Amino acid sequence: MNYYARFVPHLQSRYAPFHELTKAGTPWTWNQRCRSLFEELKSCLTSSDTLVHYDDKLPLVLYSDACERGLGALCHRFASGMEKPIAFASRLLTDVEKRYAAIDREALAIMFGVSKFAQYLYGRCFILKTDHKPLEQIFGNNRELPKLATNRLMRWALILGNYEYSVEYVPACRNALANALSRLPIKEVDIPTVERQPSGQLLNLRINELPLSKRQLQCCLVQDSELAKVIRYLETGWPSRKKEISDNLRPFFERQSELSYEDHGKAELWCLLRYDRKFWKCYMKATQALWQ
Repeated sequence: MNYYARFVPHLQSRYAPFHELTKAGTPWTWNQRCRSLFEELKSCLTSSDTLVHYDDKLPLVLYSDACERGLGALCHRFASGMEKPIAFASRLLTDVEKRYAAIDREALAIMFGVSKFAQYLYGRCFILKTDHKPLEQIFGNNRELPKLATNRLMRWALILGNYEYSVEYVPACRNALANALSRLPIKEVDIPTVERQPSGQLLNLRINELPLSKRQLQCCLVQDSELAKVIRYLETGWPSRKKEISDNLRPFFERQSELSYEDHGKAELWCLLRYDRKFWKCYMKATQALWQ
C-alpha cells in the first residue's frame, strides 16, 4: 500500500491499525476489522474518485500547506467547478526547516509543490492556492516583497517568476486536502545513484555502430580542412585569444575543454565529443567516401 500512498488521501490514518500490528510486543491478530479495512483500501485504489489522468486542456490548481511538514497537491479544476487530484505529494521537514518562520514554511510548501509537479506546471497557466494570506501579496501577480523580507523569500519569488500562475487565498477550513497531507508526510526514500558512463566511452560505443571503420573515419577527419586545423590545435595547443583564429573555428575554441583527440598507434582517431554537428559532418563525408 505504501507504493500507492501518493494516490490515496489520508492513507496513513486509514492504515493505522496495520501499523499497530507491526509494533514490537504486539500479538499478531488478523481480525474482522483488519479484513474489512484491507478490502476498503483495495477499493480506494480502484476507485475513480482517487485519481484522474492529466489533461492539458483542463485548468490546473496547485494546493499547498505546511505545519511542521511541507506538502503539495495538484488538482484539476473541471468545467463544473469540481476538482479531482492528479497526484499527492508530501515530505518531512528537515531540522533546519522546522525552525523557519511560519511564512517561510508556507512558502517552502509552495516551492515543494511547484518543483514536485514542475513537469505538469511549466509552460502552463495554473492557480496556486494557499491558506497563508501574506503570500498572496508576496507571490501574486502584483507581487511586492516587503523590505524586511528574507533573502530566502526573494529567491523563491524569482524562481516562481519562471511560471505563469495566479495566487488565490483559501481559508484553512477549505484547504483540507493540503492540510491532511502536511500532517501525514511520507518519508523520502534514498534512491541509489547510477554511475554515469564517461562521454568518451559512450562516443566510442556509438562509433562502433557506424557502417564504416575507424580507419575510414580517421582519413575523412584529416582530409577535412576545417577539422584538420582543429586536430592540429588539439595536438599543439590553442591560441590564447579567440581573435587569433578564423571565425569558422571559434565555436571549437569556445568548447576546447570538451574536445578530445586520441591516436594510440592503431589509426584510431576521433574528436569532438560534444560538437555533434561537426561530428556528423565528418561522418557524412566518411560515408560518402565509403560508397564512392
